[in-house]
Amino acid sequence: MQATDIILAGVMGMNLSDVNHAVFIAETTKDISDMDDFITYCRENKNKIEYATKTERLDTLAIRYLKQQEDIILGAKFKQAEKYAIALSKKVKECRTFVEDNYIGFENVGTAGAKHFTADELRMLKMIGSTNIVIEYSKVNRLSQMIYDNYSKAIRAKEKQVVIENRKQAKKLDLKINRF
Repeated sequence: MQATDIILAGVMGMNLSDVNHAVFIAETTKDISDMDDFITYCRENKNKIEYATKTERLDTLAIRYLKQQEDIILGAKFKQAEKYAIALSKKVKECRTFVEDNYIGFENVGTAGAKHFTADELRMLKMIGSTNIVIEYSKVNRLSQMIYDNYSKAIRAKEKQVVIENRKQAKKLDLKINRF
């Protein structure tokens, strides 16, 4: 039992002598990295939730807290995605006439041996579709939205993969601890 668990139990009005409460606190808070911040969050928000049991209230607060933390992290990444989409869309707009007139792909655009698009940018454009599709989206000013949508999907997929990997590692660690 950690000191933060005792404080959290006090804040939530739970009894650590009750084995169910002690186990529930440990299970509920295992994914929370900053317990002091979570305790403050619980103090501020515990009266905003009306549930029959203290465990349901703690569970709801933990879920909301984790969702809030995830939104903060992802919010910065989505702002980055928006900036990336606007910049790449602008690059495509600058050279789309040249690409159309010369019947070449975006990978062949550049001057003096220097490529106009990076490998990541070309990969993103290929995710959207063929050169003609990318040009059409650019003409109707929908390219930046398409880039943003694809980038956002990639962010969400990566975050899900990180969560899955963390859970796998936590299970492995639990198994190793339980063996001894």
